[in-house]
Amino acid sequence: MGLWLGVAAALLTILVLFGLLVLVGYLFRARLRAWAQSQLAEISGPAVVRSLPPRTALQAVLAPLYGDKAVHDDVLLAVLGGAGREWDGRDTMASRVVDAHFLLRSLDETTCRSEATWTYEFTPVQDSHLLVIFGTHDREIAASVMRERLYPLYELWLLNTEDELEDFVGELRAAMEIGVSYRDTDGMLHTVPPRAHPGEEVRLRDFPEVIRLPTEQNGHDLRIVRYYLHELADDDHVVDTVQSVTVRASNNAENRGFFAWTAPYPCFVRSVVFDLTDLAREGETLAYRVVPSAAGWYRLDVEREWVVGVGTLRFELNSWMLTGHGVTLVWRSLDGVERKRGLRER
Repeated sequence: MGLWLGVAAALLTILVLFGLLVLVGYLFRARLRAWAQSQLAEISGPAVVRSLPPRTALQAVLAPLYGDKAVHDDVLLAVLGGAGREWDGRDTMASRVVDAHFLLRSLDETTCRSEATWTYEFTPVQDSHLLVIFGTHDREIAASVMRERLYPLYELWLLNTEDELEDFVGELRAAMEIGVSYRDTDGMLHTVPPRAHPGEEVRLRDFPEVIRLPTEQNGHDLRIVRYYLHELADDDHVVDTVQSVTVRASNNAENRGFFAWTAPYPCFVRSVVFDLTDLAREGETLAYRVVPSAAGWYRLDVEREWVVGVGTLRFELNSWMLTGHGVTLVWRSLDGVERKRGLRER
């Protein structure tokens, strides 16, 4: 009898403990559910996200925040630097470091010359051997370039007129210099400074090799030049990966009192330098103001006031620029009265 009483007591103890656990689970079910969901998300979430096309993963995040009926395409393009339909990210692009240098000088009373040099150091990306440059004056085609290009490395030049479009390829070849840094199959890093490269014009019939234009866009208002970056490497090297691309472009344009540069895809812009030594004509005093647009917070004194008597403007932005962000330099000529008002001089 004593044995059975012991067994019954043990069973009763187990039932009581089980009942207490059930009661605790019931009382704290919401917290336990949230904890379980959190643990499951931490364990499996990153793997699930990495297995999805970037566009699908980001769309899933944006829909609850912006609403299912909202148009998310512009946000997706700005953040991904491309359509993001491919699971391996070959149709997206981001540059983790960008340094830009702009030299401006006056040629006469109405014309100035710009020489712009910028370097993209990009994240690991598929098909980094090809740089494709598009030129168009059609804004719908420009939007298609950002959405439907087939290679990640690209530049988009927005033109003003059909005449500029007709001259685009010839002027691009005359104005462009390209440099790269690359690693060979032994892991050694090599740098090729910018130099002239004719590139290859893509004919209309070959447009499908670099872009999927919608059927309603015939491509007659688009010009394309592609550059095989491996051709810049030393003949004795076998290129393993392209690490960065440097683009240098010069241009003569009407002096409209401003110069603007726009990021073609998400870029972490580290530094921007304006060389203004020869922009003011003899006897002229110019005041300058820099106006950047960026995704992050930054401190930039010259954005809030005009600066006078400067030969070089250099600032460390250290902020992300998404597609469409950029930096604009504005200048204006001062008369004697304005100079006496004590505008900031450097």
